[in-house]
Amino acid sequence: MNRWPFHEIKPDAYLFPAISTREGGRKQKEEPVRQWCAFELIRAYGFRITDIEFERTVRVGSKQYRIDVLVLKEEQPWIVVECKEPDDADMEAALEQAISYGVPQQIGAEFVVATNGKSWSVKRKVGGSFVPVVDLPKNVHFRTGNEIVDMVQTLEATLPLLHRLDTMVEGKDAQRFLSAMVTFFQGGHQLTHGASLELLSAIEDIVHALLLPEREKDYVYRIRTAFENFERFRKYSNLGHELYFDVAEDRPVYEHLRRLHIAVGYLLPSTLAIPGLNAFLIRVGAAILENGMALTHPKKPEQRILPVVHSALREYLTYSMAVALDFHLPDPLNRSNVSQLRSYSKDAWERVELEE
Repeated sequence: MNRWPFHEIKPDAYLFPAISTREGGRKQKEEPVRQWCAFELIRAYGFRITDIEFERTVRVGSKQYRIDVLVLKEEQPWIVVECKEPDDADMEAALEQAISYGVPQQIGAEFVVATNGKSWSVKRKVGGSFVPVVDLPKNVHFRTGNEIVDMVQTLEATLPLLHRLDTMVEGKDAQRFLSAMVTFFQGGHQLTHGASLELLSAIEDIVHALLLPEREKDYVYRIRTAFENFERFRKYSNLGHELYFDVAEDRPVYEHLRRLHIAVGYLLPSTLAIPGLNAFLIRVGAAILENGMALTHPKKPEQRILPVVHSALREYLTYSMAVALDFHLPDPLNRSNVSQLRSYSKDAWERVELEE
């Protein structure tokens, strides 16, 4: 999920000030973390302020404690968040504390979170145990206000890709698949919500460049804009050193793609430290650039979608669909389920063919 890095909220903008600023209330060093956390739950995850409570009382054994942040779902406790000061790095102990608050019957939380502003650790109750998960699911109340419309928009953007995922896509179908990727990564649906707009724009520009004839000089602008968005994302995410991209405008599109592929390659090791969709987006971007180099190779161009793109796209869709829709893509070896999915998505792919 696209959380902003920890930053201090001005005290006059604190949520629930009657609780947050009262004398003898929160420890001074933990309150900025709690406020940042609450704002990110609203901004990045889409929860409403009415879904959030501070300091709900919970009884553990013979003692009473107060939950730092409690997120409600349909007015029932759903997520327990334990906030620590930035210098407290023991997130495992914080998670255990959150679990102890989430287990009692009056709470019965499904998710627990521990954060100190730098780390963000999440566990989900599966069966009778809390197990580590990548992130919280996002809430979609704030989107169109109509869950049916949201779902339709998501399906329209996704089904053409699902129809040809993990299949041989070549010739004109390769161009159609790229067009479907442009539509998907333009965003505005549940599977891209929360992703970095810079990364989404970068990928859209790269794919647009691949769809342009090489004589069309707009491809230079597209690729350079993609680089600028990758660098902007790197900068605000504090990832490594400044990216480098320098190639003369009159060079072939292959050379532009190759140089950008090298630049993005420096971001790949950082994906282990990037939460949520953005790590998968960087991998998708690198894969599309590799495919672009194959498509535009000066000696042996390959007019097909490479397996590396299918693999990166599958990773992205697997994660985003599980988080946003609680849906799991069928294993590619499960031919029966894959066949059903392709049959269901056939009409969507045929519409892409008609739009050519």
